[in-house]
This record gives sequence, structure tokens and C-alpha cells, in this order.
Amino acid sequence: MNNKTINNIMLLTLGYSPEISGGVATHVQELAHALKNEGKKVTVLAHSPGETKVVNDDGVWVHYVSASSQTLSKNSTWSQGILGFNDDLYAYAANLILKDQPDIIHYHHWYTYKAACKLKETFSIPTIGTIHYLTYPIESWWGQEPDKEIGDNEREWLTSTETFISVSQSMAKVIEDYYPGTREKTTVIRTSISMDKFLPKRLSEEKKTALRQKLAGKDKKIILFAGRINRQKGIVPLLDSAALVIKKFPNVQYIIAGQSDSRDYYKMVTTHMEGYPGLKERCTFLGHVKREQLTLLYQAADISVFPSIYEPLGLVAVEAMAAGSPPIVTGGGGLEESVQHEKTGLVVPVNPDEVTGLFKVDINKLADAQLTLLFDDKKREEFSEAGRKYVAEEHNFAKSTLYPTLQIYEKTAENFLVKGDPNE
Repeated sequence: MNNKTINNIMLLTLGYSPEISGGVATHVQELAHALKNEGKKVTVLAHSPGETKVVNDDGVWVHYVSASSQTLSKNSTWSQGILGFNDDLYAYAANLILKDQPDIIHYHHWYTYKAACKLKETFSIPTIGTIHYLTYPIESWWGQEPDKEIGDNEREWLTSTETFISVSQSMAKVIEDYYPGTREKTTVIRTSISMDKFLPKRLSEEKKTALRQKLAGKDKKIILFAGRINRQKGIVPLLDSAALVIKKFPNVQYIIAGQSDSRDYYKMVTTHMEGYPGLKERCTFLGHVKREQLTLLYQAADISVFPSIYEPLGLVAVEAMAAGSPPIVTGGGGLEESVQHEKTGLVVPVNPDEVTGLFKVDINKLADAQLTLLFDDKKREEFSEAGRKYVAEEHNFAKSTLYPTLQIYEKTAENFLVKGDPNE
């Protein structure tokens, strides 16, 4: 039997933004545009916090679908609200499919799984899903109580579907460890970045110098952290390590780019920081930063540090290397898969605490890694050049993401034709 040609693709996602905010939203938009540039017709359905609207995003038609009054009127949990929105998403997508049926539906995470399943059953369309994160057991690793309803939805999806995409080998292993028997139906396709969108033009040395001076003053080294301010991302271990770093290398400024998950947590972080004399003056919190601005920060930074307790993927390390900022990352997850230790960056360990069982970043080794690169200009420059080359050769979007995704589309569609419905 000939492989089914995939020319018409529908993407279902909770988030999609022309301004690109958030990892999943970033990935879906870049995938949509890469598929379009391959000559595919791409239709995206995403959640709208306001009214339903249709936007032409440079050749990709994006349908922002609002929740129905029935869904909004329910006194439900967040998880139940997502499931209710799947009914709205299904109804909207069904009307589109009646006019133009896609060759495949690619849904992202359990957030749009129910709608995809119902569309598959109604219209006999092959589907494939990507898992970007796993609530159980990951969130318990830093002391957060996982949401049971979300965990139940993840379990139903991962144990009932026949095939899905994982964004890293680490994520695939965690899924298999927690849901034995799932590894054989997992295809790992690493999410990368589109350089045309992320870094269309590099800063000139003159503009880079001006930006560095604006951020940190004259002659200071800059260490950049990019990510949400929460326990997962390791902001407290970063501050603990920074206190050690400035004792030996005081001429440094930490730039923290990211929004806090809550006011209470941000207050805790600032209180924690005040426990170290002189640290507050060495840290600049920028809050939420748009991606085009983040690109500039990467180029201005001497080092980027991402001390997450765990990351399923860790695209930030790829972004940092692409911009020429050597990353220091934590091991055990997708961040470690993105960085070549002692070649493009440094990896420091995360270990379970003997008493609490919670995973902890090795603070001393995190500080030592920063000091190593701060004191060694030559090594930092070597990592910078090697990182750029590594991203261009191994993490470019076409090689890492686009072509493997097209292959899994064709394989999924072929299996669907042979079996009728591979997910039943």
C-alpha cells in the first residue's frame, strides 16, 4: 500500500500566540509555519480568552475558539473546564471539517486530546498527539502536590492511545517508568527552534555593548536566567549559588527574565534574597519578557543559567547556544540532552535529598560552574562558538523537528489505513 500523502494538517492546541509566549505555544506556531513553508495547508485551532476570531498569521489560518456559555457557566475545576472546552473545540472543528477534511490531526497534550479523539471517531481521521509535560510524578520532585484530576487525564490519554510523540528521551523514560508498557508506542521528536524567527539578525558589537551597559553598567559580566519564577525552575538554588559567586567574583550582574507564578512566591523569593548581604543589588528582575527581547538578552549575556529541578525539554538551552551564550544547566532531564558537557556548556547534578526525598540542585557545583566560565574568557568563547555550531548542525528545526514530524504523520496515516483505527 502506498503511503498516504499528508498535505492538509489540523493542529489543536490550548495556546498559540503571534507574540509567542510559552513553550507549547512557541512550538506550535513554529511547527505550523515550517509545515506551511513545505507547501502544506495548515489550520490551527486554539483557545481564545475572549471572543472567537480567525487570524491569518502569515499564511497560517488560526482559529481562536472561545469557550461556550455552557462551559463558562459550570462551577468546575480547571481540569473540568479544559474538558468542557474540548466539547466547544470539537463542535467548532467539526464545522470546518465538513467543508475541508484534513489528512491528519495533530493535538498537543491532554488539553485537546478529547476533541481529537471525537473528531477521529466522527470523521475517520488519523490523529497523533505530543506530550510536553507530565504532572505525575514530576511535580512531587520539588515538593508540589500534583493535581489528581490532571493526573487522571494524563493516565487516560497515555494508556489508551496507541502512539504519541515525546519531546525528549528523558520525558519518554519518565513516562515509561510511571506507565510501564508505554515506551514502545512513544516516538521521540525533539522540539527545536526556527532560527529565522528566533534570531533573524544578530546584534552588532556596538549595540551589544550599549545593551550590556544598560543592563549591568560598565565592565560587568552578565549572567542570564530565563524562565518562570517558581520552584521547578530552580530560582532559589540560583540565588543561593549567586551568593557564593559574588564573594569570589563581585563584578557580575544577574538578569532574571521571567514572570512569577504568584505574588506569594515572588515575595518569598525576594525575602530569601535579602538574607544574603549585597545580593539584591546584583540581581535585576525584569518580569515577563517578549521573545524578541529575550533574543537580545541572550546575545548580551556572558553566561546563561537554567537550574531547573527537571525540564522535559529545556528549549532555553538551545536558544542560549544559538545566541552565543554558553549555558549552565542541570542534569537528569531534557536540558542535559540539549547541552554537550564541557563542549557547549556545563551540566551540574540534581540529586534526591536523603531526608526529604525531594530533588535538590547541587548549589556548590552550580556556583563552581559559573565561576569557571566567569574566570576563563577563552573557555567561555570556545563554548560560545561550539554552541552556535552545534545548534546549526544538530538542533536546527528542519532536522530535529519538521522532517521527523512529517514522517510520523505519514506513518500514523498509513497505520490508520491498515488498521482502521490504531487508537481503539
